[in-house]
Amino acid sequence: AGATTPRPRVDDRDRALEKTACRARLPATAHALAVRDVLDALEGVPADRGPGCATLLFYLPQLAHVYYRSLPPRDGDAALRCTLAEEFLLRASRRSFRVALQLAWLLVAYLEDRSAAAARRPHVLRLLVELET
Repeated sequence: AGATTPRPRVDDRDRALEKTACRARLPATAHALAVRDVLDALEGVPADRGPGCATLLFYLPQLAHVYYRSLPPRDGDAALRCTLAEEFLLRASRRSFRVALQLAWLLVAYLEDRSAAAARRPHVLRLLVELET
């Protein structure tokens, strides 16, 4: 068989530069629009039922982590993304008790994490209180 030439190795710095360049090309509001589009697409996903199909419970840890990592919002665009994610998580929790329970567990885990940023705690507490009401 013929010898294959080794593929050039991509350095992590190259990836970081590429990601930064890609973000720089997008207007600031594009990030909020992307979040809104993803959340709109997830609106139709069943909350916790549906044999053999993806449910919202599958995506919930990732959604909660995206919300958590965006805290505290540093500008208007970040605040909009946080608000969109928060409203989506609350709507999904109202549709399904299982989603609400798992989200509450995730939020409590974030609060109990000793390495968590203190600036995120009030936002997580507020969402947890809204979830419980």
